[in-house]
Amino acid sequence: MQNPALLKSLFISFPLLLCVSFVFSAVEPFDEMASDFEAEVITEINPVENGVAFQYKVIYCENNKRNLASLIFDFPPGIPESEFIKYRGEADRNITWLGGGLSAESGLTLLFTPRPPQLPVTKDNLPYRYEWISEHQRISTRDHSARPGEKIEIIIEVKGKTIIPGVAKLQGKREWAHWVFDSFAGRYPPADFKSGNVSKTFTVPGPVPKPQNQTSMIDHLIATTTGAYNEGWISKADVYQGLMDKLVAAKENILKGRRNYHTARNIIGAFKHLLDAQRGKAIDEACYQMLYINADEMIKMLGG
Repeated sequence: MQNPALLKSLFISFPLLLCVSFVFSAVEPFDEMASDFEAEVITEINPVENGVAFQYKVIYCENNKRNLASLIFDFPPGIPESEFIKYRGEADRNITWLGGGLSAESGLTLLFTPRPPQLPVTKDNLPYRYEWISEHQRISTRDHSARPGEKIEIIIEVKGKTIIPGVAKLQGKREWAHWVFDSFAGRYPPADFKSGNVSKTFTVPGPVPKPQNQTSMIDHLIATTTGAYNEGWISKADVYQGLMDKLVAAKENILKGRRNYHTARNIIGAFKHLLDAQRGKAIDEACYQMLYINADEMIKMLGG
């Protein structure tokens, strides 16, 4: 015999189960990929009186879906914080981007974020606002972050005692999209849900630790030249091959010992002449500066 109380309980709970099921099935991960993030990064490297200045212009393209929240430089291990003279940035609308979060634990990280405007916080003038996408997802937007179509100019100045130009990484992050679930109601996102916070990493010329001897320095110069070609900063294969032929010949003489350092210096001098000849042609300006400063350091280490 059927239990009327049990049937009544099932009748009441069945619509609730359907409702909960509908809530979860209706929520999809934020539709976003790294390819949705577009920016152009233009780099300048300039020797200054007491070191080297790296200048970056980040143009955040107009077709991006959200504001740019932060720029993070991930430098390799071995760079002391004391080497940095200054680091700051300026963006459109006179918004200042300040660097912070220097940490040398697993490499040096320099995080740039916009400084909030100095305005009184009221309900009509919040430093951020939420845009709801669905019942369970929202985007946090800060008005002082870079908007699509705007640019940010950042300068990083280093002493140059233990740092030389090399290949570094710059990571851009957009404003976050958040999943919002009512945990008190027992609603949690499935474990495989994606937050949609896909960042974009750019390869740029930047500060790296200076090698400590002649052999490691020539290896660094070879690796940096190869990395520049792979990134397209050296656009012609024959120019790249000409540079590499000189570096390989210089290394052969360095490995023969101090008596051959003079020959190696002359070969690095020829390397610099080829850089001069291809500057602004097959070699981008930032790449030219990066390799030229490295070549100068190589000559110094060879007693030149």
